[in-house]
Amino acid sequence: MREGHHCLMVYSSTYRGDWVQKMTRVTCDFGDTM
Repeated sequence: MREGHHCLMVYSSTYRGDWVQKMTRVTCDFGDTM
């Protein structure tokens, strides 16, 4: 559950890259699914 919240923070921090956005989204999905 915490990992999901952390993902959001990282997503905002890496909002400078387009490709990074997709990679961060995938990581968030993995944590949410778990």
